[in-house]
Amino acid sequence: MGMKRWEMSADFVPLVGDDGLRTDGKEWDRSCRDCLGYVKLILADSGWKRRNGKPLSEKSRTEYGNAIFVSFAELKELGYGLKKPWNLESPHIEALCRLWASRGLSAATVQNRLTSLSWLGALMSRPGLVRGTHSYDEQFGDVDMCRHQAATRDKSPEGSGFDRDEVIRIAMAVDETFGYMVMLQFATGMRNKEAVRARPLVDDCGDHWKLPPSVGGSKGGRARIIPLEQGTWQREALDRVKAFVRRKAKGRLKTPMGWSNGKEFESANGRICSGLKSDMNKYKALLEKCKFTRRQLGFTGHAMRHFFAHKQYEAHGFIAPVKVDQSGASGCMRHADDGRPVTMSEREEVKQVDGKVSESLGHIRPEITASYCGGGQKMKGTRNTTPDAVGVKLESEKLVTKADRDAIKAAQRAVSESLGHSRPSVTSAYYGKTKHAKLPLGVKPKPS
Repeated sequence: MGMKRWEMSADFVPLVGDDGLRTDGKEWDRSCRDCLGYVKLILADSGWKRRNGKPLSEKSRTEYGNAIFVSFAELKELGYGLKKPWNLESPHIEALCRLWASRGLSAATVQNRLTSLSWLGALMSRPGLVRGTHSYDEQFGDVDMCRHQAATRDKSPEGSGFDRDEVIRIAMAVDETFGYMVMLQFATGMRNKEAVRARPLVDDCGDHWKLPPSVGGSKGGRARIIPLEQGTWQREALDRVKAFVRRKAKGRLKTPMGWSNGKEFESANGRICSGLKSDMNKYKALLEKCKFTRRQLGFTGHAMRHFFAHKQYEAHGFIAPVKVDQSGASGCMRHADDGRPVTMSEREEVKQVDGKVSESLGHIRPEITASYCGGGQKMKGTRNTTPDAVGVKLESEKLVTKADRDAIKAAQRAVSESLGHSRPSVTSAYYGKTKHAKLPLGVKPKPS
């Protein structure tokens, strides 16, 4: 998966023109003595808008700002004394890519930094300043900067050897409220913040859980319906959570799960703090105390969403590919009743289930479920089972190399014409994509 790219919206107005002057007619603050000073002004006066015109969230603002400041600090380390941020050029981006590859930064970190710099370039009327990630392969060298969205292992607590009841028991022993939050996450797949703000006495609607688009709602303010179809344990868990909140609320129906009950309070230094912020800080501290981290027990607070997604697939009659991988079988979607692989003829049914699971998790795109459950697109082929289509080597048992590409193109044209198509490339719809055998290092293909 490459770096994010957006189309420029009519609502997005760059703050800096090509000549370095502000587009809003104002003068630059004369107190700016260095490049970072100008960067701070640009970010502060930009309104923090995305390229589609919508404002960035608080989390994105923090991440974008940090990535931009770190990048300019690293350019200074490399000896590039930029006086103004709009002096940033492609060689500077390439130098940063070489530096990041040498320091072993992950593909996700590198792509996030490139996205942040691309956004800054758009603010300075230079939307093409940063290219796509793969354009910098030469700078990255042997380091793979491609992000793989599909999960390759089970990231739920079960993937680290802990069952659901054991995780809840650990959380309960540390803090009762936290324990019921964890139970609620197992039962509904809510995010950390959503679980803290949840109001069980109002949100539980019997056959589904409803997250409103207002206070106490889902991420991004989008209303969400979570169908309750996982059986007895799910219903019993939600009843236990409601009994706890009822005891805690003392008759108040809209009481959230958090410790502060959603109220503001005055901290020790006299500052007014948000109850939600306080609850989130306590939630994160309790995750550490219970050792629910990747470096300790091997899973995080997000692992309960993975568990819920796996159970949602089981409720619809399928086993997630990451679960199958743990048992040593091939990583493809399988039926829950008899374990047989899902075939291509059943792909429409699987797509519908992907959409339902995605919606219950609060995502719009069905393909995002691959990051929870693995490569569900891997299915046993039944559409074309001719020997040459499934990879059986015929006649001379010789692998085709790039040196034979002209002969392959001629064959594709002949087959395409016989099928009534004008484009030779359409033959891939019948026989699959042409993959050539790799030649040894240093050997060039012979001309045909």
